[in-house]
Amino acid sequence: MERKSNIELLRIVSMLMIMTHHFIIHALYPDVMDGSAPVGAVWLNALCYVAVNCFVLISGYFTIRLSWRRILSYLFLVIFYAFVINLAIRLNAGGRPGKSLLISSLFPLTHNNHWWFITQYTLLMLISPLLNAALKAMDAKTMRISLLCILVADIYIGWWGSVDNGYSIFHFITLYVLGNTLRQSEDTLAAHAWLKRYPKAKLLAVYLLAATLWAALVMWQDTPPLINRSELSYNHPLVMLGAAALFCLFLRLNVHNNKVINRIAQSAIAAYLLQDALPEIYPLSVKYLSQPTTWGNLGVILLAAVGFFLFALLFDQVRLLSYRLLEKIFTRRKTV
Repeated sequence: MERKSNIELLRIVSMLMIMTHHFIIHALYPDVMDGSAPVGAVWLNALCYVAVNCFVLISGYFTIRLSWRRILSYLFLVIFYAFVINLAIRLNAGGRPGKSLLISSLFPLTHNNHWWFITQYTLLMLISPLLNAALKAMDAKTMRISLLCILVADIYIGWWGSVDNGYSIFHFITLYVLGNTLRQSEDTLAAHAWLKRYPKAKLLAVYLLAATLWAALVMWQDTPPLINRSELSYNHPLVMLGAAALFCLFLRLNVHNNKVINRIAQSAIAAYLLQDALPEIYPLSVKYLSQPTTWGNLGVILLAAVGFFLFALLFDQVRLLSYRLLEKIFTRRKTV
């Protein structure tokens, strides 16, 4: 399937939002979810919290199409960053490379506690052929019923029933099915007309309203237990609504095949892999980036997110060049 630059732009924006969320909750405002952080920090965090859901919606929209080449590329990505990060952490602690470094790098899903997202996404990749076959076999009515059932299970039983907070393969499957449903709906004239009835301004308003309501619940200390406001939950209905609205907003953007956007998007995941596994980043942010005012802190957080994303983008060129070099070497051996 051809990559759509409007959706690839959402991939970039989502990663910048994830960077911002991490700098807020792990560095400058670790109390952002207990109602005591400044209103601006809580609201900015709420705006960014939908980003992980958007990332998985994108995979469902395009669908994951496994091939040996893509599997090897994905494995190289994860192993490359596992090695780089584990080596950096070990050297920073005064240690030396050894057998345990090799094992933790070659088996990052079982010997690395940094990347919960990568673990769940890998599970999603492994079951994607089954999901794709099931989705392809469904007619429109069956797909709508299936989507409704899985949403009820994810939100009602998962979030409201406190069985799951969205950091799970089941929630990823829900988002994958939702993204795929939006893709198939977009291909029909009726659904396309339905989407056009909601202009970009309305979709933006829904996204902002959902984030604002979620932020208000976080700030409201006496929220009834029904709301479950005290937990970070990706399957919270307002978080799900905000992510869907933002995703549909980017669907409406008229961004054609843009090679720059597409190229940047392929390195977006590198920012998550680097930031989420290097704990020293957050103490350094508190030490050197803290400002005397809330708005000063929020401005610095946004600049730090952009700066770290650009650093990761440049660093990822090493990974891309290394993979292309290995690919050429093995291709030559195969043809000889």
